[in-house]
Amino acid sequence: MKWIAAALAPRDIAPHPNFMSSEIADGPSIFALITSLHLKEIDRLDSTQNSIRSGPDDRLSSTDRRIVRTCTEAVLSSTSSQGCEALAILLDELEQGDAARYVALGLFYVMIACDLGQYDRAFSRLTKVRQAISKGVDHADLRLLNAIVDQQIAFRKFDLSREDFGKGDAESALDSLTKVDPSRITKFQTSEGVSWDSQSTISAIASSIRSCAGRLISACADISDNSWADNVRARPSFNHLRQDRRTVDGYRSNLKEAFNSTIGSTAVRFASSDFGDSDLYSSLIFSEMNGDISARGRRTDLAVLRFLSSVESSESRWLRTESLRLFRQARNGKMLRSVVRFTRANGPLACLREASEELLREPEEYSLIDQASLALLEGAATTLEQSTADVAVARLLRSMEHPPPSRPRSWQADSSRAEEVWKATAAVASVANQTSEIAQVALNQVTDLMNPDELLERAYARSLRSLDWSSVEDHVKDRWIAWMSHAGDSCLLIQDALRPYLLGRFMESDQSTATTRSPIDTVALSLNDYLVHQVEIPSGVYVTGVTLIRERLASIRQKARQGVHSMGEYSYADIGVGLAISGTEPALWHDLAEFFTDPLVSREDKAPALDRVARSTEVPDSFVRTLRDASDSLLRSPASHFSPGPSVFPAALRALTALSAIEDSTILRYCLEIVASSDSLARVEAARTLTTLARRQSSPEWTTVFALQLSADRDAGTRAEAARSLTLLSARNRDADSSVNDRIVELLRADGLTMPILMLDAISESGSTSGAVIHQLSTLATDHISVLVRDRARQVLDGLT
Repeated sequence: MKWIAAALAPRDIAPHPNFMSSEIADGPSIFALITSLHLKEIDRLDSTQNSIRSGPDDRLSSTDRRIVRTCTEAVLSSTSSQGCEALAILLDELEQGDAARYVALGLFYVMIACDLGQYDRAFSRLTKVRQAISKGVDHADLRLLNAIVDQQIAFRKFDLSREDFGKGDAESALDSLTKVDPSRITKFQTSEGVSWDSQSTISAIASSIRSCAGRLISACADISDNSWADNVRARPSFNHLRQDRRTVDGYRSNLKEAFNSTIGSTAVRFASSDFGDSDLYSSLIFSEMNGDISARGRRTDLAVLRFLSSVESSESRWLRTESLRLFRQARNGKMLRSVVRFTRANGPLACLREASEELLREPEEYSLIDQASLALLEGAATTLEQSTADVAVARLLRSMEHPPPSRPRSWQADSSRAEEVWKATAAVASVANQTSEIAQVALNQVTDLMNPDELLERAYARSLRSLDWSSVEDHVKDRWIAWMSHAGDSCLLIQDALRPYLLGRFMESDQSTATTRSPIDTVALSLNDYLVHQVEIPSGVYVTGVTLIRERLASIRQKARQGVHSMGEYSYADIGVGLAISGTEPALWHDLAEFFTDPLVSREDKAPALDRVARSTEVPDSFVRTLRDASDSLLRSPASHFSPGPSVFPAALRALTALSAIEDSTILRYCLEIVASSDSLARVEAARTLTTLARRQSSPEWTTVFALQLSADRDAGTRAEAARSLTLLSARNRDADSSVNDRIVELLRADGLTMPILMLDAISESGSTSGAVIHQLSTLATDHISVLVRDRARQVLDGLT
């Protein structure tokens, strides 16, 4: 039973560093060093007690040495796969031997196999382990082994949402534990690093398994069940508390490193450190091998640590891929989506491809296409090879028909699930060249919708916009158009979403059919038609829109005086600017000017409209004068508590810059103030202001210097915006220093999507660039990992030639 203790309570068995010279290292004690991730202690034993891994040590049999070597390979990321294969072969050979050793190694194998996504092999091994111990004679040891294996099976079923989520197996584990008397368990020698005997160790293991089974059963109970209260009130098991302490040690190590990095510590380190990684990984191993559902939380902890480490580490690619895997296996869709978004923007993009391929290699019977998997596939779509995308589309279509079961006490709205799966499918379909097939599947589903609720309809509308309709075949588009002609006022949100792609306009040609649309929706759609398709706004809609917007602007100002601010509505000022640009209504320009210069109106209500002003070419002089006269107060508009920002209002700075309403020296002063912020979002705003300057007919000389500086900012978003500014400035000034073009070429080689896409848009906007940049565009068009960048680079090259 010492092997079981080495697996589930390794500190009780592993040689303690303070007593290394006097302890006798045997197979189980070395295995305990592996499961507790004290691998360096094995090296110390190697130097003090001959060679443990392969030498002629009398205390270790050849089998034990093979176990040590194989398990060490399995737990190390660089050799995990081959170590897992070797361990499977070893387990087959050991099936008829020591039952405790077989169970302990079986638990270790299952953990590694599940890490690698080999769930079918993990469950197959658990079945073999259960069958092997069922053949033994009933005694105390065997009862404990049965409880341990039953709880491991329960945990794996729970983790993969299989059958009854493992509730029956957990109940079986509890039943076996009631028959376990620790005093009758086979005795063994514990480590000199603990003061208790093997009976106490076994009692602690039984307590841990009992606690894990109770939590799992409670998690599977109906929401009205109050069994969770027993778990809350129960005394934590000793082994759980001890592992929590090691987790805290990991956090402490990481915080200490962050502190030293911040203050620039010059302290000499006499030993390398992983800054908490091994501590958090050890806690995860403990939870996995004990069958504790808290393993999901520990996976998230380790994923967060590895993600943060990946941002600065030279091993960023491996760490980022690992963080993506751990977030996905933790079923943490929200945090995974954030990491995917960050990685798409900043790179390494190869990590998204690797993580997606790893997901798609998992056996479909066990793989869950859940919220986390959908976030990964959607974000990684443009990096996939077409053959991989084909597999992903097929898997996604099957997941629509057979969604993963919802765990008790866990629920996702049908509309949320539909939107996530359709967005992922639309993204992958473009790479797989299956947009027509997917558009037809979507039409079949929408046709079958009988008076859908608004949330589900909005989900379809948002997700179908993301489909590449330009590559959908005409006969499929015709079927959609036919459906729209017969739908009437049904599914109006879906019709509004698809009309621009199918009919080339946002509004129906016969507006009388849209009887259920609100006036503001009608105005917004008509304005979009004017701005995008140059379709004249009907006079009646324009008059209604102007009246409505003036009323809304007055209402917002009135509420602002009362300290009331709204969220989640249209940006009425933005619509107002669009209407003012599209027509001749001086009263609307006057109201907008008063609105922008009102210090009580929040930044959120002004920002989108001011950015539209910055992009506009025809603005009345009276409007510009009003903004110029109130520029100081406008630039100092206070940020709200809901959306804090820099002390300078960036959207106002861009608008005043574009309108030449303030001096260049004033622009520089405010930009410097924004850049001084430690907030990366503030520095992005400063870089966007430089882009506004670059679009003017003439820009001050310091603009290029400033853009070069920001192109080396530690934040990738700031670098990308600065790169766009440099690209526009270079195109306007053919005599620019060669260092500017060199920097542009260098930035075009950057990983991620944000940098190259913004720069390609800037090159397209300017219509010209240098020969060196054109050469780099050719490389992007053929070699970039993302099909999105490759296609855009080809489009830009075609436009230049």
